[in-house]
Amino acid sequence: MLTLFKKIIHRSINSLGFEIMFIKNIQGALECRDKKRKFMYLEWMKNIGITHVLDIGANTGQFAQEIHELLPSAIIHSFEPVPQVFEELEKNLETIPGAKAYNLGIGADDGQLSIYVNEFSPTTSLLSMTPQQKSEFGHRFPEITKMGYELVVEVKRLDNIATEINLSSPYLIKVDTEGYELNVIMGGSKVIRNADVVIMETSFYELYKGQALFSEVHDAMNDLGFYYAGAFGVNLSPRDGLILQQDSIFLPHRYARDRKGFPDDSNQLVNDEGVRP
Repeated sequence: MLTLFKKIIHRSINSLGFEIMFIKNIQGALECRDKKRKFMYLEWMKNIGITHVLDIGANTGQFAQEIHELLPSAIIHSFEPVPQVFEELEKNLETIPGAKAYNLGIGADDGQLSIYVNEFSPTTSLLSMTPQQKSEFGHRFPEITKMGYELVVEVKRLDNIATEINLSSPYLIKVDTEGYELNVIMGGSKVIRNADVVIMETSFYELYKGQALFSEVHDAMNDLGFYYAGAFGVNLSPRDGLILQQDSIFLPHRYARDRKGFPDDSNQLVNDEGVRP
């Protein structure tokens, strides 16, 4: 009987143009909302015809899974240095045709470095956390700042491994390395210079010791021929809502000004939410 009532309610709501979605918890609701917003901001990338995606700082494959939905024909190369996290990444990439995982960190030089593995793996970094990060998140979200252990991992320059992965244009580079972004740029300037889109986590405050902040990353990308084209995925302070980090979008200068050189498909209009119908 309950199933019948559910069907009747669904039909009634659907006839009014609405859809019922059951989400188990608030976190799920937030992730669903944020994912929709992210795709709204990245929908334009479909016009570029991206064939490869370099997912640097892949963690368990969150970005890889999302970008695959947006660019299903692109080959994804995901880099994750922590072996335990890498195992989960490999499993998650099994559902993405052609996706490849590399148990490597990406940095300024080839070699081995100590990485700080935190209990909340997305905050794991080759740099240690600052007291500021602990003060921002430690009280309300202690699991984010709780240190697990140190581990020695292999790190390579992006420029040195590009030939090994048979990279071809046009391609997208995503960098989310928890404060180590400038080191990635230093070791991958040739590869980055030829990218069509770069998405990079940038910070406005020092959350990891010695990290480059937004202005330094911005200047380095400008030197490589890119301009800052906006952001999404803003990370706010739980204390007062201050913007701490964001996922910054950098595009080649040839796309700037009156959009000359930017791929355009004027027949594919978008709706009010920025998404093609």
